[in-house]
Amino acid sequence: MMYPFNHVLYVYTESSDQQALAHAVHWSKNSQAKLSIIYVLEKDNHEFEKLDEIERNILAFQRDKITQCCQTLSFERSVQVHLVTGKVYLEVIRTVLRESVDLVIKEAENPHWSASLFGSNDVHLLRKCPCPLLLTKPNFPLSGYKNILATIDFGVFEQHNHLNEKICQMAVQLALGEFAQLHIANAWDIPYAGFASIWGDGNKQTEARMWQGEQQHRYQQIEQLIQPFMTQTAGFSQPLIHLPQGKPVAVLPPLIAAHEIDLVVMGTLSRTGISGMLIGNTSEELISQLHCSILALKPDHFETPVTLPS
Repeated sequence: MMYPFNHVLYVYTESSDQQALAHAVHWSKNSQAKLSIIYVLEKDNHEFEKLDEIERNILAFQRDKITQCCQTLSFERSVQVHLVTGKVYLEVIRTVLRESVDLVIKEAENPHWSASLFGSNDVHLLRKCPCPLLLTKPNFPLSGYKNILATIDFGVFEQHNHLNEKICQMAVQLALGEFAQLHIANAWDIPYAGFASIWGDGNKQTEARMWQGEQQHRYQQIEQLIQPFMTQTAGFSQPLIHLPQGKPVAVLPPLIAAHEIDLVVMGTLSRTGISGMLIGNTSEELISQLHCSILALKPDHFETPVTLPS
């Protein structure tokens, strides 16, 4: 089964190498998609004619590196290379809008990137990129994904239930394309459960019934959610459902490590806050703890605050 993408944009950085670019080639080939590569020279002045000789040499050097990597990887299709100046996340999103890109691939920033969370290009892309964003783990070998996890959240996404559907559908397609084991996880909790024995019969039985009932309800929700996609998986191993109890940030990383998850498919929601600032959600907290690739999806009708220059 092919991946559901038509135009893949790979974000090339100074730290990118042939192995990192191989991820983009892999996804592009599996989608039979057009592949474009963007390199952004960070600079306040966006005008090319005002580049000095050193900056022009940097761009020429990066173009040569990109061309050499593509030739080594034997990518048959022509690759469009964008050499631009400005802020990385802004130029990437503008290229997405201008070129009708439907998947951005970028190597995740250094392992301590959460220390500078609000200034990170990755976080800006998570919040504002209108198309799916794949953040690959640095130095992660491309040997094919063996275990793919879809993380869903009925509490946060209940007003955007289509996002849960998109996450599951995408994860199913990728698992089939990679012949990978599909996992589906929903972290859950009952904050008021501790008061149940006070309100109920004075012992732990009432609380236990609440936990059991909620767990069964969550399992049924997941089965109902994935049922429309199960006809695609005939002959393949069925998804493994995980219902870890607790906050996602606390319980999902151990689950991901224990099952050797290679790729996590998750949703990202943003809301407008003070002065129009986009405020992230649990996905941002999770990403800094994970040691695998992450595919982040937006709800339908998401509108990026980034615009094309007039």
